[in-house]
Amino acid sequence: YGRYLLPLLPFLCVLAGGALAWGIEAVHARVARPAVAVLAAAVLLAAVCWVPAANSLGTLRNATRVSTSEQAYRWILANVPAQTRIGMESRGILLNAEQYNVEYLARLIRHDFAHYQAEGYEYLLASDLAFGPALYREPPEAGAAAQYEDLFARLEPVTTFRPSRDHPGPEWRVYRVPRP
Repeated sequence: YGRYLLPLLPFLCVLAGGALAWGIEAVHARVARPAVAVLAAAVLLAAVCWVPAANSLGTLRNATRVSTSEQAYRWILANVPAQTRIGMESRGILLNAEQYNVEYLARLIRHDFAHYQAEGYEYLLASDLAFGPALYREPPEAGAAAQYEDLFARLEPVTTFRPSRDHPGPEWRVYRVPRP
């Protein structure tokens, strides 16, 4: 995980800076003309900084886009009445516990359709972070794939938020639990 490498970053930056300084010094020692040496040093510096700068710009660009999780969150606020019982896969969308009666599940298939009906759930939100490995992986998780297909077939699809170039994030499926 990246968080385990975080304490190493200061030392790696010092090491990279030393290597860059050594490279620039080596270019100055081998090139007689100062203008060419400065140009070579600038090219070397640009080559070192290119990838981190491009990654930073990509992160900033993604931060300006509305994610699928944000789309689903806004849809809930606009379309689902307060105090509604909701079951949701993952904690990708955090709802106000005072406004909604929400249960976060690792996977919706933890319970069957009858459980959701009996417990009064009105909506279920499925995230492909949870159902994706079961349905999309090759080969699919046999038992889990069958459970998801059975559950989804019994629910009423309301809307889906799929990732795109303008909307990064996981796929979110919103289902209504039909009343018995």
